[in-house]
Parts: sequence; structure tokens; C-alpha cells
Amino acid sequence: MAKEIRVGFYGTGGIALHTHIPILQDLPGVSIVAICDSNDETLEDIGASHAIGPEHRYREGLEMVEKEDLDVLFSCVPAFVRTDVETTAAAKRIHIFSEKPQAIDLETAFRIDRAIKDAGVISTVGFRERHRPMFHRIREFLVDKEIIHAQTTLTRPKGTDKGWLKNEDQSGGFVLEWGCHALDYTRYMTHQNVSNSQAFFYRPEGAEESLSYSVNFRFENGGTMHISFVTFKAESGLPKTRSAPIFTIYYVGGRIHIYREGGKKWSWELNGEHVETEEFDPWAEHDRVFVEAVQAGDDSELRNDYSDGLKTVGPILAAMESNRRGGESIKMSQFAKG
Repeated sequence: MAKEIRVGFYGTGGIALHTHIPILQDLPGVSIVAICDSNDETLEDIGASHAIGPEHRYREGLEMVEKEDLDVLFSCVPAFVRTDVETTAAAKRIHIFSEKPQAIDLETAFRIDRAIKDAGVISTVGFRERHRPMFHRIREFLVDKEIIHAQTTLTRPKGTDKGWLKNEDQSGGFVLEWGCHALDYTRYMTHQNVSNSQAFFYRPEGAEESLSYSVNFRFENGGTMHISFVTFKAESGLPKTRSAPIFTIYYVGGRIHIYREGGKKWSWELNGEHVETEEFDPWAEHDRVFVEAVQAGDDSELRNDYSDGLKTVGPILAAMESNRRGGESIKMSQFAKG
């Protein structure tokens, strides 16, 4: 019988409400016992629909963590909200699932990381595609390959995000929210970490968010990576069929193209030849593996922890700083000092 674990949610927006909460409710030995959100209506609706009484609904994360007897904290708030809730949770030996991005600045992220290490609690960051079997098979294929270059390209129609994300100065914008996905999955598949970051953003005068992001990384092996995100003003949405790969990886002797086919379905090609198409729910798998790690006290099946997540969010934050400095190349060895 699975060990019973008590879960609290810090933030009950879309990723919590539509993804994590339904998944956890289907896992044995999991009870969602407390929720926290800044929106009173959201708290009431979710509390009522999930049988969480008013005495276990909070508007302040610290109050929830201090009052509730929790085993696990799912931190699902925007990066700019995070301050000391996770550090307090770790000090109370509460295990932590942190949605990405982990923080809006490295000082905060390093403080949380130290608290997690000091307490010895289990942690993970919500880079769910690491738990997709296809991505893991690509990682195994590339283990002995010399990586030359990787790139990620993504376009989106204007006005597709929540209001808080459009305020780039507050939230970090699309490049932080989605750039960390692009870099993390590339890091995972290629076995590479970043040594240098550089970026240019196009943000029209008076606009709250940039319309394009051009980000460059140098890997520790000397290879390179480019991320290109473009927001366009067309009224129509994204193409319903694939038009270009989201990920491309070049290595000595060949190339890989990775496509998102829609929903939870992805495919990949090796040197222009189709290898496989896979439909898989990585959110459910990641949550399951994390819960079972907490129940067993063994995190060996998890494919990242909080510290590893810093090797993704750090270079993105450095890229944002590079843009502020006019495109200066920033060395991670100098930028990421915890």
C-alpha cells in the first residue's frame, strides 16, 4: 500500500487546476489537503469542487506552509511571486515540486536551492518532457555524439498569453516562460550545459512585451544553440499542421528534427528519415515519478532536481541581462555564483 502523502498547492491557476490536481487525484496515497491563491473566487471554487474546507484555503503561502502538516508543496505560482515560501517549506522538511521558471532572479533561486540541500528534501522542476520516452531515447542516441549546434524556433499569435505574462518587466515574459523549456530539453537530450549567453530582443517603444527574442548560447563543449521566438500580430492562430521542427540538433555526422504534432503527440526524424511518432502524457508521468519518489524516499528515477533546474533558468536569466547590456556575451561562470 502506497504511503499516504499530504499535498498543498501554492498557486491554483491553470497548470495546477487543469493538470497537476487531476493527475494527483488519480494517484494512490495522495491527498490534497490545502490550497493557496491570491484570488478569493478561485479559492472558493477549487475548495468547493475538491472538498477542501475554508479552514484549509489560504491567500498567503507562508501561512499555509506554517499552519498545515504537509509532506509535499506544489509551487505553481509565477516566478516573480516566489520569495521565501519554498525556503520555509524546505526547512520544515516538505518536499518540493517547483513549476518552471523557478525564480525571476538567481539570488532567490540559489536561496531556495540552499534550503532544499540543507534539509535534504526531494525536489524537482516541472520540465515534464524529460519524462517523455522519445526524448530519453534521443538522449541515449546522442550520448556519444559530438554536438555542433541546436536550435529552437517558435511563433505565436499576439494576445495568446495570460495578462501577467505580457508584463515582461515583471514576469520575464515569453523568453523566460518558454525559453527555459527550449533550453532544458536541449540540455537533456544533448548532455550539454551552457558556458555563455547572449541575446537581442525587439520591443517596440511603449510595449509591455517584446515581439521577438533572438538568444544564443555556447555549450561547454564549444557547440552552439539558437532560440528564436516571434510574436506576430495576425488574427489567425498557429498552423494546425506542422510546418517546421521545433527542435533541430546537429551533431558530427548527422542531424535530428523534432516535431510537435499536436496535443501530447511528438515525432522525430534522423537525417530526414522518420524514426517514430509518440503520443504520451509527460505531465502525468512526471507527477507519478515525483510522488513515488517521496513515498519511497528515493529520487533516483527523477530526471532533474532543483539544482539541475538552475542550469537551465540561469542561462535564460543571463540572456535577459545580455539584452539589457546591448547583446553582451555573458559568461555563466561569472553570472551564476550561488
